[in-house]
Amino acid sequence: MTGYPDWMRIWYRRPQWRDVGDYTRQLNDEDIKPTRSRSPTQGQSTSIPNRLALERVLENKTCSPMSLHDFYMYLQHVEHSSENLEFYLWYKNYEANAPKTTIEGIAEVPGDDAPLPPDSADVRPETQTSVVSSTSATIAAKESISSISDSIMKAEPPCARLAKPGVKWTDLFLDRPAEATTCTSERSLIKNPAPCVRRGTCPIDLNDEEKGAPAMPLAFTTQLSGTAPQAGDRAELDAAIARFLVPGAEKELNISHLLRQRTLNKLQESGDPRHLKPVADHIYEVMKNCSHRNFVALGVATGSYETICVGNLIGIICVIGGFLLVLLRALYPHIGAHSRWEVFCSFPLWWVGVTVPLLGTQGMCSVMLSMSKRQPLPWEKYEDDRSVITHATSSAGPIRWWKRYRAFMNRTVAHDRHLRVEDKNLRRLQRMILCQCAAGGAVAACLCVLLFIFLPIWKETVR
Repeated sequence: MTGYPDWMRIWYRRPQWRDVGDYTRQLNDEDIKPTRSRSPTQGQSTSIPNRLALERVLENKTCSPMSLHDFYMYLQHVEHSSENLEFYLWYKNYEANAPKTTIEGIAEVPGDDAPLPPDSADVRPETQTSVVSSTSATIAAKESISSISDSIMKAEPPCARLAKPGVKWTDLFLDRPAEATTCTSERSLIKNPAPCVRRGTCPIDLNDEEKGAPAMPLAFTTQLSGTAPQAGDRAELDAAIARFLVPGAEKELNISHLLRQRTLNKLQESGDPRHLKPVADHIYEVMKNCSHRNFVALGVATGSYETICVGNLIGIICVIGGFLLVLLRALYPHIGAHSRWEVFCSFPLWWVGVTVPLLGTQGMCSVMLSMSKRQPLPWEKYEDDRSVITHATSSAGPIRWWKRYRAFMNRTVAHDRHLRVEDKNLRRLQRMILCQCAAGGAVAACLCVLLFIFLPIWKETVR
């Protein structure tokens, strides 16, 4: 059903959870023993709407809880694979800024890259200048590569930036002073989510194309001021290799040994971005078919484990109550005492009793869905729980138990900490799921009515 619009789907099911470790291990095995073509799949899964696709997330066209900031926090705190997003965005920037024509046959002086003999004491001034420039380029490149995560954190989603024609959101990083690019603590980044959470709803760009080739992700700015272009490009590439590709690196990518060695050998000969494309395709496939699917499944779910359990319990009680009501009206005080149309008195109970568990299968809470709100995401919930534990341990007596009770109730009922779903496309998807579950509940309630209405226990049917 890939050719049909989202609203024509008979029944929507959120993406099934995939283990990123198992999926990456499967791709690494295919690198060793290929069984299929390894080009990244550009087709969108039927369980993910086009306006919530990975391409739009990478282009920063989505809002909380589906923004680029939230996707990075999900990779960092849930799947522990934030290096995939950092490397892919850096690769797109490196590919976009690479020269169109790569000169492979640049004349190199033999022995420039080789170490000097031990007995050579005199060093040429040109060598000293090149060493100084190379050192400055290397330092600037390492700082630039390390600032990718900060750029992702500070990327403003569409609802937080001004809609100016011809102005990209990455232009905000160009004129920002160097002092503004300093790293902030992880706790402040978690407590300050995407800016659209603090603003109003997110506007939908009606001019955005949903069909055709996906747009290239917007490039993050890597500033290598004061260095030569060639030296800066090579220094940036070396810094990326040391950060992502070298075994035991700080943000080592989870790729096969064969792909890693093949890429490193090619990059020693040339800095052509084409040598990095197999690695980028591998990372893109992992994010598209595993990480992004799990991220969408987490974003669609508005309820927690406690709220879903409470909803299922309410649904079971409503279904049982509907059956008891019908049986009491049919058998008390005797068979044939009431009309068959009194079966419809149980219709609302059956309807609610089936609709609420159906919403629970999608990970949604009907109360939170009715208010267009959501539960805190895992990293936000971690901060809340840690603050509650800190306050609880500092208290004593009944106050401590009262705070623990409030912490438990905050996980099961709606309160002011719950955040609003800012992305309109996600809210539309959630409302579509609500309509589908309500329709399913109505069908189930009608079947229950038909089950009892023709039985010979009513005034019109008893003989």
